[in-house]
This record gives sequence, structure tokens and C-alpha cells, in this order.
Amino acid sequence: GIAPNKFLAKIASDWNKPNGQWVITPENAAAFAYQLELGKVPGIGKKTLTRCHQLGLYKLGDIREKGILWAKDHFGKSGPSFYLKSLGEHTVPVGCHSQRKSISCEHTFASDLHSIHEINDQYPLLLADLEERIQRFYTNNKTRLFC
Repeated sequence: GIAPNKFLAKIASDWNKPNGQWVITPENAAAFAYQLELGKVPGIGKKTLTRCHQLGLYKLGDIREKGILWAKDHFGKSGPSFYLKSLGEHTVPVGCHSQRKSISCEHTFASDLHSIHEINDQYPLLLADLEERIQRFYTNNKTRLFC
């Protein structure tokens, strides 16, 4: 999906699946967002969608028509975000800002392990893999490991 912001690019990436691409230009971003069904909007889940329908809202344009203050009154802190999306605007930058919270490893065996002894025999291999991943992560991130 190609678009002037992250929100619209995500929508565009789903628009012409599986093999096409979809372009939303800055000039048509507002018109595209206006007609967008609320169920396709990231951040509007099942509960919020049900609430929207109860309020007679089906497209982002319906929220735009109500205004930003109305959106805030009815959706709290998410309201202004929904309103800005209805204008085709979104200010969240593209990038990865999350911090790793865990490191793990797994292995799919060619055949099932049937006894506790077979399972226990695999622990040293899994542990070695895990230790390698931990070391690689902390070496690449120049972070000190505390245990």
C-alpha cells in the first residue's frame, strides 16, 4: 500500500490483495478516508464498531460530519484520532519503537517425542540455542545482560 501516512498505507495494502498494489495520493486521501467503512479502520475493533453502529455511524465520513468534539465526547481519547483519520490524516510515525520483552527458541521434531526421557534429552540442545540467541541479541544491541 502506498499512501501519505501509515494509517492509509495499511488500508491500501489490504485493498488490492493478493497481487496488486493500491496508491492513495495526498490529493485523494480525505475523499478515500471519508468513504471508508469503519470495520476496516485499525483501532476500531468489534466493540467499538458495535457502538458506532448503535450511534448510526458506518463510515469514517459519518464521524467527520459529527465533528472532533462530538467524537471526543463519544469515544474519549480515541475520538480525535478517529476524526483525524476521517480527514485522511494520521500523525503516528512509521518505525519500530517497541522494546524486546522476551527471547525464546523452539524446535519442531520430525517425529513425536513419547517419553519424558526423550523430552529431557532435548533440553541441552534447546538451551544451547537459547543461550546463543541471548548472546547474539545482547552483542548486537550493546546491552549488558543481568541475570
